[in-house]
Amino acid sequence: MAFDSVHDFNDENNNKYIDFLNKELCFSIEKNSKEAILFLEAITTPAFSKKYNESNNVKNKIKNYDVNEFKGDAIITYIVVTEILNDEPVVRMHDKKTKLIENKHFIKMFNSLGLERFIFVDNVKDIGDKIKADVIESLAYAMHESSIKNLTTFLKKHLVKDEIIDHIKK
Repeated sequence: MAFDSVHDFNDENNNKYIDFLNKELCFSIEKNSKEAILFLEAITTPAFSKKYNESNNVKNKIKNYDVNEFKGDAIITYIVVTEILNDEPVVRMHDKKTKLIENKHFIKMFNSLGLERFIFVDNVKDIGDKIKADVIESLAYAMHESSIKNLTTFLKKHLVKDEIIDHIKK
């Protein structure tokens, strides 16, 4: 289950998440690295970081996914257009791109990866679809900064493009 206590943001929980990414997504992220920080920001909601940063026992402030979610959204769009739909006629590319980058696909990715067990939120009950989609977009930015190849592979695997493309042809 998600984390909602400021005490949950600790090395043990953070390292479990990095281990998960390394094992399940075949990354090679070094713990406590600048790269690991981006991946931790990707699962930290703005409400949690505010609560954490305002708590009395905090020495180091933590960031959240807010800015990186915006960057990740743009990067996903770029990769979908250049890597996934690059052979499509321009006339169809817009509709297919729009279908591929809908939040419902990001929500499915979030759920299928089981990211709920790692996310830092102010209240566990607050994990809605918008947060799930934002986490995936921020995670995409962290992947991009780590390896564009890993991000492209991830998107090709998890966006189930054939299902969407078949749907558009109908």
